Amino acid sequence: MPLSLPALETPPLANSPILIYGAGSTAGQYMTRLLYLARYKNIIATASAKHHEYLRSLGATHVFDYRSSTLIEDINNVVGGSNKLTMVVDCISATTTMNNIAKVLKPTGTVALLMPVKKGTTLNVDKESDLITTLPLPDQLNPFGEKANVIGVRTFFYQEDTVLKEKLLPAILPELLEKGLIEAPRYRIMDQGSLQQRAEQALELLRTNQLSGEKVIVKVSD
Repeated sequence: MPLSLPALETPPLANSPILIYGAGSTAGQYMTRLLYLARYKNIIATASAKHHEYLRSLGATHVFDYRSSTLIEDINNVVGGSNKLTMVVDCISATTTMNNIAKVLKPTGTVALLMPVKKGTTLNVDKESDLITTLPLPDQLNPFGEKANVIGVRTFFYQEDTVLKEKLLPAILPELLEKGLIEAPRYRIMDQGSLQQRAEQALELLRTNQLSGEKVIVKVSD
């Protein structure tokens, strides 16, 4: 990903399809937009139907409903056959999303998982033991072949890059926002009741997966 956006040069794999699974999430929305600004031209996104129009405005080439019974077939159709995808980003990283991705990923393809990985079929996690925080994945939960390149991604990994550590938050992001190249995510403010009640309400929204494409902000004081 170039540090200057929009990119001045077209990347070598610009026309290769890239799947963003869970593109309706805030992470997925930013991923879609940044790939578009980097001049990638074949961005496939999965999200609930209410996010489709917005994702197209961000630069998604194809958008599919992750609930569709024909999701795998639809993705394979646009990439020209079964298991043709070489690049996938999983912004949900649950057992079900990985299983679906394995059905479209090339055996030697690369999949980036937004950590931690959640066991089960939803984002709702009742106990810490349902979270996988490190790679490699346990064999019983790994749907990818031995030759697949599985990468774990965390929010603050950018600090391992000297340039991004110094410039991402104080310079790069403010410039992208100022130029209108990216937008701040939608947000919901918790401002009713005591501070404890606000925090509990926010945690419940996160715990029960009631937020889609938005952040929650707890108002600390009036």
